[in-house]
Parts: sequence; C-alpha cells; structure tokens
Amino acid sequence: TCTNLPQDYVASTSDGPVSWLVLFCVEWADRCRKFNKTLGEIAPDLQGLYKIGYIDAEEKPELAYSQLGVRVYPTLLAFPRGFGAGHRPLEYDRPKGSASKIASWALGLLPNRVVQVDSSADLLRPASSHHVAVLLFNDKSLTPAGFKATALRHAHPRAHHSSKHLHFAEVR
Repeated sequence: TCTNLPQDYVASTSDGPVSWLVLFCVEWADRCRKFNKTLGEIAPDLQGLYKIGYIDAEEKPELAYSQLGVRVYPTLLAFPRGFGAGHRPLEYDRPKGSASKIASWALGLLPNRVVQVDSSADLLRPASSHHVAVLLFNDKSLTPAGFKATALRHAHPRAHHSSKHLHFAEVR
C-alpha cells in the first residue's frame, strides 16, 4: 500500500505540491505491519498532498540510523513541503495512533493557504472580477485540516486541480 522511495529522496527538498510521509520499519515486526496498513488506509485522504514511502531499516541502515537517527520501529517521519537540507524531519510521536489522528497530524503540518477575514469590509472588497472565493464561517480558533488541505491542493501551480482564480477565506 505504500510506495518505495528513491535512494536520494532525503537529499532533495520537497518544494513541489507534495510532501513526504516516510515509515521506517523492519519486516519482522508485527507493529510495523499494522502501522503500514494504517498508512495505507489514510493514503487516499492525503493524495495530492503527501507521497507515502516505506523503508525497511534493515535494508537501508545508513539512511535510517546514520542519516536520520531512527532507532525505534515503526517510526513515521514527515518531510513537509518546503523541507530543505539541514532541517530535521518531523516525527509522529504516537506510534499507536489511529488512522484519523495520523491524518490530522500530517494535515496540520502543511502550510496554511487560507486567508483570515476579520471584518465585513474585507468581504466586500473584490480581489478581481475573475476570482471566486470559497468562504468558511468558523467559530474555532484553528482552521479545519480538510479546508486547509483543499486550499493547498488548489494553491500550487503544478497541482492537478490548481486554479489561480480560486481563493479560500475563513471568517471568524
């Protein structure tokens, strides 16, 4: 259910529209097989936002241990979009998390492309006659992950559903 990664994915940055979630495991561990299955379950929800990779740490110890310091399996690392050389990946620190918790964590790492609207004047000011705004009326302190993910899917010019005329805004 998870794709294998090219050997040099760590050396490159993830500046495109897609980030990486990478699961480091060992084949013989039951916990690794279960975690891998859970990642396969959330893969459709993260499609277009994350590529999901699986690395057998016994086959690639120089990558797992030497380069990234992975010592416990399973370990899930995130390389969010814009991740560059010299930065540490982000580690999911709840290995027994449910699929929805893992998805929420991953979506929460993505950049926010939702504009905050603070007054009715902001709503009445047209950005352009050729733009469409998607508004979310929200009484919460954080932007919902699904809305943030949808905005991000449409934000990058190389993304499949990209649109320079579609803007996302949140009214609080």
